[in-house]
Amino acid sequence: MGKYSTTFKNSLSVFIQYRLNIGLILVSHVVSLSGLIFLWLSVYASGQQLQGYKLEQILVYYVFVALLTAGIGDGPGTGFDIVDDINQGEITNYLLKPYSYLRYRFLYLCGSICINMVFVLPLTCIGAYVMRHAFTFPSAMGWVIFIITVFIAILFEFLMYAIASLSSFWVTRGSHFIYATILITSLFDGSLIPLDLFPAWAYRLMSYLPFQFIIYTPIQAFLGKIHNPIPLLFIAILWLVVLFLILQLLWRKGVKKTEGVGR
Repeated sequence: MGKYSTTFKNSLSVFIQYRLNIGLILVSHVVSLSGLIFLWLSVYASGQQLQGYKLEQILVYYVFVALLTAGIGDGPGTGFDIVDDINQGEITNYLLKPYSYLRYRFLYLCGSICINMVFVLPLTCIGAYVMRHAFTFPSAMGWVIFIITVFIAILFEFLMYAIASLSSFWVTRGSHFIYATILITSLFDGSLIPLDLFPAWAYRLMSYLPFQFIIYTPIQAFLGKIHNPIPLLFIAILWLVVLFLILQLLWRKGVKKTEGVGR
């Protein structure tokens, strides 16, 4: 495990070097969040109401969307990195060593998330203090469920984009699959609107899909709206196993197809 520990430490050092870039990304999230806040203020000012959400609750929801996206939303970047490694032949360097490339990429993602959290946590504390009257902090068990759901979200973030990126073994522009995954997850993960605001039939369908675990489920856990987490965790674990098996299958078949010409 020493080499993987070194990978994690190296990823931290790389992202620390580009901390200005991380800061600018956080600023972009704040700007987009400001636009959403003004939008919902206008909606509620006109007398419109959303079922099950007061104005304070919907604002808290989108604050957490921005924080989770900034904190653990580096899955697309990991996918693009894998696409580049395959297309440019860099992946051959890993195949020739007693080293798991997929573990390397996952630990690299974890390193970026750790650095992101250094920037996000202060903003989270400020936001929690400003909006402390709009929600109740979770109980001890609520915090446990929230932390578990965040870890599950990280796993889904990695698995989905890693699967999409492995398309580069068969097509020349695997990045198109990354963009498609971004569009699909943005619609079904609850980052646009809370999933329970969709029609009842659509919400029931999305409650069985894995996308909800990236954004919607962690927020619901923090807000204390998950009263029985066992069925939800069962669905999450089932999807994690399925996606992991798909990833392993694509990896084995893709590696057999790849060539290291000239390296």
